Amino acid sequence: MKEPTVGGLPPKQNKFLKPNTITRYVIDKLKFRISQKAITPLLERLNFIISTVLTESKALSESARRRTITAEDMLPSLEKHVGKRRLIWDEILSELILQSPADLGKVSKGINDYIEQHKLTKK
Repeated sequence: MKEPTVGGLPPKQNKFLKPNTITRYVIDKLKFRISQKAITPLLERLNFIISTVLTESKALSESARRRTITAEDMLPSLEKHVGKRRLIWDEILSELILQSPADLGKVSKGINDYIEQHKLTKK
């Protein structure tokens, strides 16, 4: 039997954040109020994300034969489950330099193909 979900999330999950954490932040920093109905879905989703990221980070750490979750485990997990931030051109360049020569050739071909396609559509 499939476990029921709440808003697409499992009903029983760890509670990393508590309602009071959100309430105090809104009152103290934003100088505003927040209803309990607004806090509940936010907490459910954030607690689920934290649990998912930690589980993925643990798996990455274990695959590297470590018993400690490090930044090199956490960052890919965050990008996978939370989203990637946009990089500026020099950050993209520093990431590209880390790639193998074969992969750099594929990136170069992809860029050239993109340029050619856009030249054709602009004429």
